[in-house]
Amino acid sequence: MQSDWIRANQAELSRTVDAIAFVFGSALMRGALHAVLWLQPIPVPHEIFGTFDEALTWARDRLRDRQR
Repeated sequence: MQSDWIRANQAELSRTVDAIAFVFGSALMRGALHAVLWLQPIPVPHEIFGTFDEALTWARDRLRDRQR
């Protein structure tokens, strides 16, 4: 279902989303999401993290680089 949603909403994602940080505490869930995104890539930069702090650091770094 996630692959179908990404496929159906690619244009909107590209237009409205700068990047996506996914956070899953479970290594199994991170692996499953990697598999989904391998089958149907998201048209924006994205990363998968195990903690919110890792994701927040990545997001802040992206924002800082974008403002330069």
